[in-house]
Amino acid sequence: MESGGGLANASTGELVEAAESALLELLSREVPGSGTAALELAERVGRVLDLGQALLAVLTARVDAVGAHRQLGRQSASAWLRTRLGMRKGRASEIVTVGRQLIRLEETAGRLLSGRLPWGQAATIAQSLERLPSGEDVETGERILLDLVDAGAVPDETAKMGRVIKDRVDERLERAPDDVKRGYERSWIRMSASPDGGAHLYGWLRPEDAAAVAGTMAPLLRSRTKEDDRDHAQRTADALVSCATRGHRNAGITLVVDLAAYQAKTGSSYPFDQRPSAASRPPSDATSHPVTVLGRGAVRGRSAARLLDGTELSVEDARRVAVFAGISTLVVGRSGVPLYLGRSERLASEGQRRALEALYETCCVKGCTVPAHLAEIHHLGRGWSRGTPTDIDHLAPACRWHNVWIAANPTRYHEYRDDRGKAVIEVRAPWETAPASRHPEAA
Repeated sequence: MESGGGLANASTGELVEAAESALLELLSREVPGSGTAALELAERVGRVLDLGQALLAVLTARVDAVGAHRQLGRQSASAWLRTRLGMRKGRASEIVTVGRQLIRLEETAGRLLSGRLPWGQAATIAQSLERLPSGEDVETGERILLDLVDAGAVPDETAKMGRVIKDRVDERLERAPDDVKRGYERSWIRMSASPDGGAHLYGWLRPEDAAAVAGTMAPLLRSRTKEDDRDHAQRTADALVSCATRGHRNAGITLVVDLAAYQAKTGSSYPFDQRPSAASRPPSDATSHPVTVLGRGAVRGRSAARLLDGTELSVEDARRVAVFAGISTLVVGRSGVPLYLGRSERLASEGQRRALEALYETCCVKGCTVPAHLAEIHHLGRGWSRGTPTDIDHLAPACRWHNVWIAANPTRYHEYRDDRGKAVIEVRAPWETAPASRHPEAA
């Protein structure tokens, strides 16, 4: 393909192919011996990659808008980016957010797509403004952040302003703050999500409400052991979550413990052996917790304790939350595979579900991150309607979306078992040929 005027006549696919070839050629060449030369080239390459990120965001916005990712068995554009392009969750979420927000952020989009605004700044602006309503609010917020960029702020400084952008917009538009606008006749709390999945809480409680909350939380605020190094603010947050979830009993939160690994690290099986000695029993005001033992035995390399979403806990945290937070605990057996729990029913029993949640962190479809405790139970192989029994060895968690998709697309996936014996369902693109199945039940 010729350069110059030939670029305008080339198809989009040809341009992408040319860009790929150019990058591969650059990667095959020796790095400049001069540090100054490498510095100059690195800055130019960085600006080129920013343009590539911008193009990917625009293309992703189209995929997201028309739902093209569903052709590949992916519930969202973010899931498609993570599984097909191997992106980490944070980067995939960032690209989707930027693609969606560029439609509302005209000046940001114009600067980014013309190479006049770095990707990091554009992404920070998009993520900071995604929760603001369209119109005057988002326009004012964009102006505030772009003025900050023009003044020489780095992305971290832009992000710091972005965390309080609603308040800054209200000030710019001369609106009253929440506490003034709402008055003090009723309690109120505002919870705003942060980009990392956490949340910020802000609000005010009437005196009687504050007294009720303080009285309920007071027993949970005391430091329980000498090893409890939480400060008062951390104990307050833990107590609030415990109260909100009734000790986690109704929150779908389960602590999964490899008893042998835990015992190897601590020298004791307390509090998970169900028969603690009198000397090691918890205080009388500790919250009780149900414990289900499904066998014993450790495997090298496995964590001693984790939550159902795969989050690993230290043995100290596991002991504390199990004793004092009332978390339901599931103790698993050798290799983490639970014991057989029964069959002959159309729907999985509660025991089978708990066992599967101990083995699987997420939906069994490769790349899907929906937690197993929020998924349905899927019959592997031919499915229930074609003879698959409701047997623990023939079941796996599948999110609602994938469970329906699998039934509707029986030729678009294959099943196999990983090294831990977990069933994995891998989705094939429409243009991919079917590989030989690695799972005998899928035949």
